[in-house]
Amino acid sequence: MTEEIKSIAVAAALYGCQADELMGFAEREDGSLVIIAPTGQKFQYDKVLVDAQRAEMAEAAKPKPKPRRRTTTRRKTTTKKE
Repeated sequence: MTEEIKSIAVAAALYGCQADELMGFAEREDGSLVIIAPTGQKFQYDKVLVDAQRAEMAEAAKPKPKPRRRTTTRRKTTTKKE
C-alpha cells in the first residue's frame, strides 16, 4: 500500500468488511466517502470520520519500535584483603 491510505481501504474499514466485498464507492470533493455495501445499501461517511479512519490506519501501519535489548554487565566483586 502506498504512503497515502487508499480510499477503498478506508471505505472498507469504515463499513467493517473487506475491500473486495464492497459493491462500489466514491470519494466526494468535500472529502466524504459514499459506499455501496455488500447488501446493496448506500452509506455516506463525512470528512471527519474519513480523516479519523485514515489517521488510525496510518498509525497502525507505522513500524513499531523494537524493544531495546538490555545489556547486562557483570559486576566485579572485590574481596577485601586484610
